[in-house]
Amino acid sequence: AAGFAEILAGSPGAINDLGQIVGQGGISGVPPVQRAYLREPDGTIIDLPVLGRTNFATGINNLGQIVGYRQNPPISPGLGFLYSDGSLTTIHVANADGTRPYGINNAGYIVGAYYDLAGDRPHGFLYQSGIFSTLDVPGADATYARGINDSGDIVGHFEIYGVGTHGFLYKNGGLSRIDVAGASTTLVLAINDNGQ
Repeated sequence: AAGFAEILAGSPGAINDLGQIVGQGGISGVPPVQRAYLREPDGTIIDLPVLGRTNFATGINNLGQIVGYRQNPPISPGLGFLYSDGSLTTIHVANADGTRPYGINNAGYIVGAYYDLAGDRPHGFLYQSGIFSTLDVPGADATYARGINDSGDIVGHFEIYGVGTHGFLYKNGGLSRIDVAGASTTLVLAINDNGQ
């Protein structure tokens, strides 16, 4: 793929059951560019056709559908995308300052975070069948939905400013807090179909 011979550093974001990996890689330049990529099991790296100097691939399902977001530095919460069958679709919550999809399951349900126009507060979301649903942990200052499995269980983390960051599991309409014993910060980034 164009430009990937000069990758400075790479950061994988997700892997599916077929061994396909998505992430972002730094390409030399002034300033350096972060590009979303797909790495096939045979080692082939494909530069995803996402606009912008800085973009991130954050999730992939077993159908090869990829989600992520692009940013316009120096400051931008991002504009989400879905890359599927060679087509790029914008994923954006109406009237939001930015939208960042983080995960996608095999039914095509997408989770992530969007930033509101009043204060850039992050809210978790579920995007299902063309409809966005807000997923906020009660009492939290910021909520990030990071992963979803094929049962529809959603994981992520939430922040209470000045107190700490905690993980969560949203399952069957119930919300459970996840904390690592003794830690002030717990991030939950993914969940598999076994609920792990």
